[in-house]
Amino acid sequence: MMSPRHIDSYGPIATLIVVAACLVQGICSDACCPAPPPGASVQIADQEILIVWDADSGTEHFVRRASFSTRLASFGFLVPTPTLPELGEAPDALFDRLSDAIKPQVVTERRTRLGSFLLESMTLGTRSAAPAADRSGGVRILHQQRVAGYDAVVLDADDPEALARWLQERGYDSRPTLVEWVRPYVAAKWKLTAFKLAAPDAGGSAAGARYAVRMSFRTEKPLFPFRTPTDQQGSDPAGAGGGALLRVFFVGDVKAAGSFGGKPWDATVAYADRRSDLGALLAGGLPAGESIGSGWLTTFEDGRWPRAAGDDLYFDAAPDAAPVVPPPIIHRLETMIPIEGIGAVALLAVLVVRWRWATRSTGPRP
Repeated sequence: MMSPRHIDSYGPIATLIVVAACLVQGICSDACCPAPPPGASVQIADQEILIVWDADSGTEHFVRRASFSTRLASFGFLVPTPTLPELGEAPDALFDRLSDAIKPQVVTERRTRLGSFLLESMTLGTRSAAPAADRSGGVRILHQQRVAGYDAVVLDADDPEALARWLQERGYDSRPTLVEWVRPYVAAKWKLTAFKLAAPDAGGSAAGARYAVRMSFRTEKPLFPFRTPTDQQGSDPAGAGGGALLRVFFVGDVKAAGSFGGKPWDATVAYADRRSDLGALLAGGLPAGESIGSGWLTTFEDGRWPRAAGDDLYFDAAPDAAPVVPPPIIHRLETMIPIEGIGAVALLAVLVVRWRWATRSTGPRP
């Protein structure tokens, strides 16, 4: 389908990417751990993810766009990946095109009917830079790059405590829940990319800003690391989660399904169908020189994000290959011919005929 470049030479190929984030200077973005300074706040908002999976090469292209609501001038997040990622920018319009593609078809129906003004009135209203040589404290810098308005640093850590110290020394959040969250990723030798974002206006607001970053890497199976720190999983004991919307667009050879360690993901499948226009829909979302023409687009929606999960989210072929397409929206345009109008025309016609007949009958005789 595609011929991605070789991306990683660090460690074994494992699974995929997280967008669960720790904040710079005690601040946090969505899918992460908000811990703002006193008097400051960061509102976790909706998040959109695009995963393009090439099974032949074992390459995943992961694009993330998130909404932030905060008046802080700078914030960031931490992203674990199983192998060294290649970073790139993605156009914001990418997600707009995908959202438009899965909208219900709008169908306009026109018809003409008989009706009564009188009766209907009575019923009216009822209707990159080179890697730095930093090997201090068991944390190594593998790569640095400015991308999509972020300063990104790819790290390799030997243990979570060493990573926490590294983050703390550089102004990142390093509270205990974050350390526990990152522990399994450090144990699995995942790479950790720290992003730091500065707001467009110095000292201004980043409210409503959207940024899209692409991370491409090798993995044995497509995955979205769903686990988040325990203090980001919502306070509802019933498991309602944070209440934000996570929307995942998955592009692959088949209709996809997600699961946590064999347990099916209970997200809504909002759309699933084979498409031949993926080249246009994904324009700018893949590395330069790579493209995809046709395949399946599966869209998941989870309105409980972020929430507790005992494992990361893996994707595989759905057991049911039937398309899921929202029913069309019907716009009915009616042209009513009023009965009263028909009666009036008929009465007028009768009067005209009678008038003409009477004129002929009383006219001058020869």
